[in-house]
Amino acid sequence: MSQEARPLTKGERTRSTILRHAAASFRRSGYDATTVASIAQEIGISDATVFQHFGTKSGLLGAVMEEFYAGMYTTALDIANSPGDAQVRFRQLIDAWALRAERDWDLIRVFTQRARYSTDIELDTQWKGLNRRYTRIHIDLILELQEQGILNDQVPASLIRDIVFGAIEHIALRPDSSGPIEVRHRAKQVIDALVAHRVSDLEIKGRLDRIDAKLDAALGRTESSEGSDRSRGDGKVGDLAVEHPN
Repeated sequence: MSQEARPLTKGERTRSTILRHAAASFRRSGYDATTVASIAQEIGISDATVFQHFGTKSGLLGAVMEEFYAGMYTTALDIANSPGDAQVRFRQLIDAWALRAERDWDLIRVFTQRARYSTDIELDTQWKGLNRRYTRIHIDLILELQEQGILNDQVPASLIRDIVFGAIEHIALRPDSSGPIEVRHRAKQVIDALVAHRVSDLEIKGRLDRIDAKLDAALGRTESSEGSDRSRGDGKVGDLAVEHPN
């Protein structure tokens, strides 16, 4: 019998509520326009309570980021460890990230811009660590696909990862006044482009192997026929003439 989940303490419930409202505020207003005071007022608590749990506004953003990546990591790990074809799992992995990009890009952009372009070294270090942990799952699957010949094994797995994530980020950042961005559809096209030439190579090799097998069979029949003709002394050869190199 599984042990029932422990009920949350009052402090844990308060922390969870702050994180939820902070994530919504960062997504809606960005980092600079979000204030601890506005979050506290929205919840009905004091500013001091927020600072007591998270220290600073940057610490609050870091906690929101930690929770966000924890959810993505769990989903990615479940997909990567599921049974089945590696390419299917890789596509599902990228689709899961693209779906988050479609739904939560406003929040993801706050993470990346604040970590990349601010002087907050601690937040930048935290963001890079979370990204490395998350994308390590992708690199492991890329290596598996390279071993199978699905992806080019002459290209570093980290570069393939960067191509995929860089393309998705570019797509998500591109303004589109005609409607919502279709990150998932474009991400699928990126994967199609990466695997297409390798699949074509494999198909060509398969066709060449089949041709070689047919030629070997034909040569075997020809040689057998020539041997039979020589034994009769009639000088005839088989229907298929194949010239052997000296």
